[in-house]
Amino acid sequence: MSNDLELYERCSAEWWDADSPAFRSLHAIHEFRAPLLLEWLGEQSSRGRVLDIGCGGGYFVEEFARRGARVLGVDLSGASLAASRRHAAAVGTPPSDYARASALALPLRDACADGVLVCDLLEHLHHWKRAICEAARVVKPGGWVFATTLNRTLLGRVVAIWIGEGLGFVPRGTHDASMFIRPGELIEAAAGCGLALEQQTGERPKIFATLRRRAVVLAKSRMTGVTYSVLFRKR
Repeated sequence: MSNDLELYERCSAEWWDADSPAFRSLHAIHEFRAPLLLEWLGEQSSRGRVLDIGCGGGYFVEEFARRGARVLGVDLSGASLAASRRHAAAVGTPPSDYARASALALPLRDACADGVLVCDLLEHLHHWKRAICEAARVVKPGGWVFATTLNRTLLGRVVAIWIGEGLGFVPRGTHDASMFIRPGELIEAAAGCGLALEQQTGERPKIFATLRRRAVVLAKSRMTGVTYSVLFRKR
């Protein structure tokens, strides 16, 4: 089975276990992407209302809540939302709001958020363009949208599936390579929804660190052939 979204229900108790085979790579990837986004945003990182679409166990929810932002985490997995609430309460992170909802039909009014996160989600959605337009709809003019995904290339397939899933760095069946998204496709779809590209970086696995940790450890790259992160600004 590919594009196995039930994984997040089955393994929800392990979201914050950095040694969990299901989530250790997401932990390592977050350690790279959180500082990247905070560097791109600068002082904006602690401002206003932040929406995390597909928040899972709440890595970015807690990241922004600790900085004083008012955060709403949205996910279809009720078990993942419960895990996010439990962990935040256990470690004393300022409380956030949560909603069980689809990225394709957010139960939110227009222009209600100062920033929106769409991380490690788009490659799991058959109608990902609708999700980007929903993010654009709910963000205020001048607000930001941060998105990350995998590139639909042979290299992306090799690294994410043949190596990542084949060697157990990511659970087998997590991805379907045909659903990966080329940067040009994402940027064009975002532009059609009123989002202008502000920042972009490719990402590459750090080979020895990945092998040593048994989890995908990323570094910046000029090449976007595997994974990439983008920051959009609402016009």
